[in-house]
Order: sequence, then structure tokens, then C-alpha cells
Amino acid sequence: MRAAYSDLVPAESTDRLIIRQDIDRRVAAMTKSPSSDNQIVKAPGASAMQALMALARDPKYAAELYSGYADIILTEHGERAAIPAFKSALLKLTPATTPKATAARAALDAMNRTKVKGYQMGVIHAAREKVTAAAAPRKQTGTVRY
Repeated sequence: MRAAYSDLVPAESTDRLIIRQDIDRRVAAMTKSPSSDNQIVKAPGASAMQALMALARDPKYAAELYSGYADIILTEHGERAAIPAFKSALLKLTPATTPKATAARAALDAMNRTKVKGYQMGVIHAAREKVTAAAAPRKQTGTVRY
């Protein structure tokens, strides 16, 4: 349902490199363990997911993160399992301002509420069975008179 994210328009290609470098720099700063002069081990910084959620509040970063760059960052930090949760949270953080995005988000919410995923597979299976039955050669019944 890419239409649900239609409000997130990535920047021009010339600006994308600068935005990605800025995201990298900010994520590195947020996920870095606090250093200490006396070599005492301290708690690590934020996870990559937490850092990306903080950056996603800015529409400039949200669009770039949705474009697939968040998948790369989360994979690099060993948090690949968090990608679906991040995409879902990103959808909730950004308001739907266009009619297309509003309608798509309403449909997505309805699908999630009614758990259409399993039902959808059942409908697809039933449709395939009907197509297969219609395509199969029919048996002749009765006698054929010439």
C-alpha cells in the first residue's frame, strides 16, 4: 500500500546524498556509547530504531527514511527484524494530507482491524480453483448424434 505513504515525497536527487549523510551522522551520534576518560563501561546509546524514530519526526528525514534508506541502516545495525515496525510507526508519525493517502490509510487500517490477510489468501485460492475448473476440458455426457 504505497499510496498510504504518498505524502512522503523524497527530496531531489542532488539533495538526497546530503540528507543521507546527515542521517548517518545523526544516527551514529545517537547510537554511540558514551565514552569515558577513566575507561568505565557505560550503558550503550540508543538503538538504531530509536534514533530513526527521533529523526522521522522531521518530514525531510521521514521521506528519505521511507524510501528504503531506513532498511539499510537497520540492517547495518543488526536490527533487520525492526523494519516492519519502523514502517508502521513512520505511517503513524506522518499525517495524511492528500485524499489518496487518507483513503489508502483508511483501507489499511480496516484491513489490519479485520485481519484480511488470511481471508485474502482464501479468496485467491477459491478464485484459482474456479479458473482451473473452467480451463479444464469438459467431459462429454450422453450420446453424440451426427
